Amino acid sequence: MLQSSIHNVMAVTQVLSLQLLLISFFSLLLLYHFPCPCKAELGLKACKFNAIYQLGDSISDTGNIIYEHPALSAGLPLLNPYLSKDSLLTTDRGVNFAVAGSTALPSYILAQNNIVSLVTNSFLSVQLHWMSTHFNSICLNDCAEMLKKSLFMVGEIGGNNCNYALGIGNKTIKEAMEMVPQAVQAIKNAVQEVISYGALKVVVPGNFPIGCFPIYLTGFQTNNYSAYDKYHCLKELNKFSIYHNDLKIAIEELKQEHSDVTIIYGDYYNAFQWVFRHASNLAQSAGLPLLNPYLSNDSVFAKDQGVNFAVAGSTALSPNVLAEKNIISLVTNSSLSVQLHWMSTHFNSLCLNANDCAEKLKRSLFMVGEIGGNDFNYALQQANKTIQEAMEMVPQVVQAIKDAVQTVIGYGALKIVVPGNFPIGCFPVYLTDFQTNDSSAYDEYHCLKELNEFSIYQNDHLKIAIEDLKQKHPNVSILYGDYYNAFQWVYRHASNLGFDASSLQKSCCGIGGEYNYSSDKLCGDSRVPVCSNPHQRISWDGVHPTQKAYYYMSYWLIKDLLPQLGCGAV
Repeated sequence: MLQSSIHNVMAVTQVLSLQLLLISFFSLLLLYHFPCPCKAELGLKACKFNAIYQLGDSISDTGNIIYEHPALSAGLPLLNPYLSKDSLLTTDRGVNFAVAGSTALPSYILAQNNIVSLVTNSFLSVQLHWMSTHFNSICLNDCAEMLKKSLFMVGEIGGNNCNYALGIGNKTIKEAMEMVPQAVQAIKNAVQEVISYGALKVVVPGNFPIGCFPIYLTGFQTNNYSAYDKYHCLKELNKFSIYHNDLKIAIEELKQEHSDVTIIYGDYYNAFQWVFRHASNLAQSAGLPLLNPYLSNDSVFAKDQGVNFAVAGSTALSPNVLAEKNIISLVTNSSLSVQLHWMSTHFNSLCLNANDCAEKLKRSLFMVGEIGGNDFNYALQQANKTIQEAMEMVPQVVQAIKDAVQTVIGYGALKIVVPGNFPIGCFPVYLTDFQTNDSSAYDEYHCLKELNEFSIYQNDHLKIAIEDLKQKHPNVSILYGDYYNAFQWVYRHASNLGFDASSLQKSCCGIGGEYNYSSDKLCGDSRVPVCSNPHQRISWDGVHPTQKAYYYMSYWLIKDLLPQLGCGAV
């Protein structure tokens, strides 16, 4: 029985995102036994949907809440809620009818079971009425034609029936189970209705493993260890979710009735379980633990899982070469050539001979970069080089990276990613150092055009080098990691992704000036504060993006890279 502490609980409003964190600003990374075909997010763009129509509860209710919606994957803007005046202006791309707290069953049926919906009376049938009104306003008699390339999301809906029953209604799990057939029938009827409008592609999501959610772990807490599974989720509640997901049977019946319609079960249960059991990291997404740094004692015990040779502040050119240009690397002397030496030492301890290395590395992923950015950071900031002088260094830096790729190919690498540089003209460190009153120096996003053009110049040279390497090694997959456009995608969708629009170019960990950055008081100094909302900032310390920014960059990068690696189309 639920404790009184959750009697007034509303809906669980957890929003899931199956995106992976790609390690960045590192210089050389190696993953062993990269499994292909790789799992990747569904490439909705390939379906060429022109609109999305959403029914559901808080899991789907964008409203004024910003989160990652399928619309972004489909190349569409975030959907406007039906009751927003803006929805009248965007009828050609879809509408969100979902309402937080909504139920599959209407309020009066819940009331018959002594269950009260305290959040909203906009249950599923109300949303269907709104949908009918909407289509009557945009279709004459050609709804089927207009909707044939639309995606309909019917749910997630029904989870709140259970939340209210178990929470507010004090029902037992068995009593909640007795409500499931009625809720499933309501969802099935909703699918029938959207099909009648002309829907040809329908996704019907199921429920989450609610036994893993804090609200239920608190309400059903027990000293009986056998009540929990190995992930400390409550087994009985998860079994209830599985029972609720008999929705799949209803979907199969609908498929039989409508053989010309694609009706898909959205498996939120296993999607959540996957996230729960895997951290959001590239290595872990490949079925591997986080990589140990080469100089760590632990790396000795993880030889078969890969090693991270990267060093913060590292450069592509050696300190000696930089010194010849009056550039000093103050952070580290572990440049790219040093990391390659470490790699050689590592493989000598791992492999019997060259053939053995080639065999052991044939399913490994090599990340050669991002590297080279610090060469230019030190040149432009510490050595006070001009952009023109920095550009003159590009061929030498790119050659060092190209040589590194040649070296890892020599060890037996067959899959290599070589990332380029970021649009540095958008970074607080450069916006501060190159600040000017000349408005023409900035682009529409207030990034410094000349510095971004420099990044493009560097990246173009790197891409040419990669193409040359591809010609020489046709049996090796060598890919360009487009950090520039990945960052730009995050930057241009910042508001939709939950970043603070007023602080896009301000450091979270920093102080001073328009961009919250000062070279005299860097992040880590006891005088430098940290913002309270790093998840709403793009820049962490003026030089590096935040964890949240990397998180969304990975969304773009993984979709771009995995198909090219032969890991399955997205």
